[in-house]
Amino acid sequence: HLLGWYLKRRFGIKWVADFRDEWTGQAQPNPTALHRGLNRFLERRVLRAADQVVGICDTMMRHLQTKSGMSQAHFTTIYNGFDPADFAAVFEEKTREKFTIVHCGAITPVSHPGYFFNGLAAWLRKYPSRRAQLKLRFIGADLTGEFSELVKKYQLTDILEYQNYLPHPDAIKAIQQADLLVLMVLPNPKEEIITGKVFEYFATGKPVLAIIPEGELAGLIRRTSSGDVLPHREPAAIANILERRYQASVENKKFEPDGAAVNKFTRVTLAQQLAGLFNSILTKGV
Repeated sequence: HLLGWYLKRRFGIKWVADFRDEWTGQAQPNPTALHRGLNRFLERRVLRAADQVVGICDTMMRHLQTKSGMSQAHFTTIYNGFDPADFAAVFEEKTREKFTIVHCGAITPVSHPGYFFNGLAAWLRKYPSRRAQLKLRFIGADLTGEFSELVKKYQLTDILEYQNYLPHPDAIKAIQQADLLVLMVLPNPKEEIITGKVFEYFATGKPVLAIIPEGELAGLIRRTSSGDVLPHREPAAIANILERRYQASVENKKFEPDGAAVNKFTRVTLAQQLAGLFNSILTKGV
């Protein structure tokens, strides 16, 4: 951002500042009050100097707008998305006998699986016969150091298939062959977290069980009709959704998200949006 600011001033060129995260106000470290004040000053100067500010969600754009004092028109949301070419391979609809639940992505304090495991265990207690028909796949590094203990605590060892990082094509294949995809984000009052994998989840056309707080991410799932949004502390509700999705799979009921809404998140569409933004900036005042 500072280089962009310099180049704009030095050569008088147009400049779009792209934010993946906010500069201040979240978990960014500030060793001293001096560092915090300097970061806030630089963030505000960058936000005001750029010809346009782009970010990955509306919530972030509202925060940055407040910090900058600029108008809403100065800020544009361009979400992360998915590449349709990654999903071109066709797999058999049912190559397995077991109902397969997949979580793909690192296991972190933000995507902590404890609440989901609690709901899953409640489902298996209520319907113990489901255990023999169930496979649980977790793909991604455990960055919490707690995953193994949680698996033992909720007695899930016999149904779990755990793998560390996979090559991207293999991870895409895994989520395409799932019966149910799990998304977990713990509440954070300072930050709206929209993980990049959610858009690849959308692309599969498979139902998503989202154990997440209300907010922009929940709105995206509802807007695309991609699954169910549930609170964290309601294991009975999670169990009910698991049973409903299991029964739908057994009965071969086809899940149908809103295809038109999902297609708005293809990288082709998003690149066109960014190109349009560039054109509007370059022709402004001409």
